[in-house]
Amino acid sequence: MRFAWWSTVLASLLRAPTWWSLLCVVPIAGACGSSRSPSDDGDAGTGGTSSHGGDVAGGGAGGQAGAGRGGSPAGTGGFVACPGSDPTSVSSAGCRSTADCSFGTCVWSEPVYTCGPVGFASPQCTTDASCGDGKICELAPYQSCGNVAQCFARCTAGSCDNGQVCNSDTGHCDYVPCGSAWPCAADETCLPSVTTVSDPHGCAPALCELYGGTYACPSGTACSMSYSDQHGCQSLCSVNGCSPNYVCEADESCQPKKCKADADCDCGVCASGTCKNTFGFCSYGSGGTSG
Repeated sequence: MRFAWWSTVLASLLRAPTWWSLLCVVPIAGACGSSRSPSDDGDAGTGGTSSHGGDVAGGGAGGQAGAGRGGSPAGTGGFVACPGSDPTSVSSAGCRSTADCSFGTCVWSEPVYTCGPVGFASPQCTTDASCGDGKICELAPYQSCGNVAQCFARCTAGSCDNGQVCNSDTGHCDYVPCGSAWPCAADETCLPSVTTVSDPHGCAPALCELYGGTYACPSGTACSMSYSDQHGCQSLCSVNGCSPNYVCEADESCQPKKCKADADCDCGVCASGTCKNTFGFCSYGSGGTSG
């Protein structure tokens, strides 16, 4: 009689879902489901489940995503974008050398075509007389082809650009020569005879002492016969530093950093022994690229 009474009580308790489901809340290993701690390799934890087959809120924790060097995108060999570069350029189409291209060459900038694919525009004239109708022959911008000889009407008073005057004898607009009528900038000197370095008015960059001039190079630069700007002044990398992936050499110049692997570079990738800010792309030589 006593045994039958306990059997009845035990059967009632086991059939009560509320009491039995408490085991799913108690942290007993394997009671209802399993949960894994976040792993370093990026695997996600497995969510726990109730004895009734439903998911338990707050079950197994999701694993942390694995990360390459510097959080590099997967499949890019540890690529870390350099400041100012475009991270979206990272793709399977990127190349480190021409060997990575099925055909074409690996480049980091496309060739510039100044006049379409042929790179040439036929001039309309060679002299004023070849124009006829009293017109003049002058070089002027033509589409994307640079300056091309074209025929124009003769100039008139007020038709020339600022800094020019109309020559009534030739019909051309002449530049006002440097001097009192056209003073040069503070960092320029009037050298109308040196047409290779002067602008149409005759103004040329002033030079520092090594070039026979009196121009004073600003702080952080020095008058130099190499790696200099238009004034003859060279930026001193020991003072100003170098951009990422460049190193300061003994001659105060910044030169590309040599490498054997991506880890040798400040950022970007190692390509053919030199650090680059990003992957190159396969160029087919006519403006097209792979990808």
